[in-house]
Amino acid sequence: MVISALFRKLLRDLVLWRGQIIAIGAVTACGIATFVTMQSNFESMNAALVRYYRDFAFGDIFAHSTRAPNALAHRIAALPAVQNVQTRVVEDVIADLPGRTDLAGIRLIGIPNGKQPSLNRLFLRVGRLPSPTSHDEVAISEAFAQANHLSPGSTIRIVLNGRRDTIRVVGIALSPEYVYEMRGAADIWPDSRHFGIAWMNDSALAAAFDMTGAFNDLTIRLAPGADRSATRERLDRLLAPYGSLGAYGRDEQISDRFVSNELRQLRAQAIAIPLIFLGVAAFLINAALSRLVGTQREQIAILKAFGYGNVTIALHYLTAAVLTVGIGAAAGVPIGWWMGYRLAVIYTNFFRFPHLAFHSEPRIAVVAIAISLLAGALGALWAVRAAVSLPPAEAMRALSPPVFRPTILERAGLSHAFPPMFRMLVRTIERRWVPSLFTVIALSFAVAILFVGRSTFDSVFWMMDVQFNYVSREDATLVFNRTLRSQARLDVAALPGVMEVEPFRSALVRVSNGHRSRRLAVIGVESNHTPALHRIIDRDLREIHLPAHGVVLTKALATILKVRPGSDVTLSFYEGRRPVVRRVVAAVADELVGLNVYMPIDDLQAILHEGPSISGAYVRIDPRREAAFNRAAKTTPEIAGISYRSAALEEFRKTFAESIGISATFILGFALVIAIGVVYNSGRVALSERARDLSTLRILGYSFAYTAVMLVGEQALLTLAAIPIGFLLGLTLDQALQPLYQLEYYRVPIVVAASTYVLSAGGVIVAAAITAALLTNQLYRLDIVAALKVGE
Repeated sequence: MVISALFRKLLRDLVLWRGQIIAIGAVTACGIATFVTMQSNFESMNAALVRYYRDFAFGDIFAHSTRAPNALAHRIAALPAVQNVQTRVVEDVIADLPGRTDLAGIRLIGIPNGKQPSLNRLFLRVGRLPSPTSHDEVAISEAFAQANHLSPGSTIRIVLNGRRDTIRVVGIALSPEYVYEMRGAADIWPDSRHFGIAWMNDSALAAAFDMTGAFNDLTIRLAPGADRSATRERLDRLLAPYGSLGAYGRDEQISDRFVSNELRQLRAQAIAIPLIFLGVAAFLINAALSRLVGTQREQIAILKAFGYGNVTIALHYLTAAVLTVGIGAAAGVPIGWWMGYRLAVIYTNFFRFPHLAFHSEPRIAVVAIAISLLAGALGALWAVRAAVSLPPAEAMRALSPPVFRPTILERAGLSHAFPPMFRMLVRTIERRWVPSLFTVIALSFAVAILFVGRSTFDSVFWMMDVQFNYVSREDATLVFNRTLRSQARLDVAALPGVMEVEPFRSALVRVSNGHRSRRLAVIGVESNHTPALHRIIDRDLREIHLPAHGVVLTKALATILKVRPGSDVTLSFYEGRRPVVRRVVAAVADELVGLNVYMPIDDLQAILHEGPSISGAYVRIDPRREAAFNRAAKTTPEIAGISYRSAALEEFRKTFAESIGISATFILGFALVIAIGVVYNSGRVALSERARDLSTLRILGYSFAYTAVMLVGEQALLTLAAIPIGFLLGLTLDQALQPLYQLEYYRVPIVVAASTYVLSAGGVIVAAAITAALLTNQLYRLDIVAALKVGE
């Protein structure tokens, strides 16, 4: 009977406070949905990646050389801990796609004639592998096929070792080597329209490039627990006489590094962002339940007088809190499933798995609900403590009237400068300063989350603007199939439509500081004039001029290596005589994309003991003659690859910006829910606490509009007070969350536009206006007689 009576009271309280319950439940649902979305996507992607690497034999060590005899493969296979070796020929070529005037690059990869390779096996989505005797059949990567509307039966014209040829598509495939399909680390992000992979018979590819009986690329699979570093060193020594570009492990393989970075980011977001929402929910529960206990003093006294113990009463209010967040959790889990599915669909656009099905383990839902219940219980502790500590005799008495004292306006001598209504609002807030403070803090969190969601857009668009308008101002980047004499820049300048040329020389290097190192390409650029196409800039977007014998590192690389201007770094080259030199870090460039090292081109050429030479060029093209430029470039055998700035920008908008944009949109939507929930919860509690005061004003003859202003005016003042605090809190949250968006290959800076301040403040003001309308409606339906029946 005891439990039954309290249960009926609990149901009545839940019905009476249904507005606040919905508001708090909505905030809880946001946190739970975020947790389920990100944690489920992390586990789905991680499971798909592990399964893909295992089932299709992804390699452990990779190496590229100029030309090595096939007989060397037996010596490599005899190295300790080596389980499997797959040698092949890999070459980049220019492609002329049907119906297109611009160029595309294709990486041709040799596979055993008509068979699956033993490592990095292919998953055939459509069609088949090239037949054993064919010389022109290929299977192409799925992303490239979809972006260019290619299918089995399509033909592609290519420039094959200086001569034009045609290849025929017979299959669409995926490879664990290209989950994230990029040409190389110099590219900003995938451009499937202009770069793809094609697998063809190794014998045909070797014959086309005069590589019969030789290979220039290999993959190794190691035994479990093998010493990868020692194996790489032994492999380097074997390949050194054959133009080796240095062996590297899976952790430095471009595709795997991008995917691994994304997984780490997802995992961190799955913890950090839900904590913010659940923290706000716990705060709201504490504020609402504390004030609920204050309005139920007499009921608590009666319960104690009838013999209900402190534990029973504590469990009663704790159950109310747990049910409130439980309702939100029950709604948040399916919302999280839906959001997770939508996010997984986006991931399939640029992470290519044979099967990437969104799957959420029941364990995730259980953990999410348990976290929400814990947040609810923690939020209710203070209120429960207040409820059980009330002696029955004291609780039966009404609260003592507040002590009158001059308000801050009166103490400042400004009381006559404001109308009576405003002074009454200030007096009410001062006398109830603790609940008012809680409301301001909760509203400031709503402003802050709106601020963070919107500033994410500002940061992404700033990054795009800096990269494409300040750093990469060239129209196209040409990459040659080998190092050419510097006179080749004249040949590039002679191409139709070329208005400006800036050559560069890139060389593969391992840059290190102590035990910290990265394998990447050092870029040599001309230092005797200010570049107009591809610039090196500092954090203030000012040009950095290269020193005569120093290097400039991008900020991300300097952070990884723990160096700063004035420090020394070691450059271990993989070309020529493989020299090892030390250079001082002259400056740090604040580039937002990529890990780069810049140095004067003449210093790089001197280190490599070669004359004036270049390996590519940045070019500006007359838009009116772009088609003529593309036609001429197609017939230039030295051009192995080309990338367009406009295509990179478009790809950025389609993939990277879309991914972050959708996440930010979810955060913005959730922030609006928090804003409405906080304002409504505060206003509804204020209405319950001040029902007698407002009813008294009506009895004394004040109009309904006047009493409504007294109610919503208090919320308006608290909202205005919360906005600047919310801005400061938003900046703090931006700083705290920034590491989640700082990956090796791109960094999202903290940028806040003026519109963000306006929109975050405006969002909370709109939420307050909506809530004011709801409260005004409830005030209109208030039973004045019942509100005045309060024991004195």
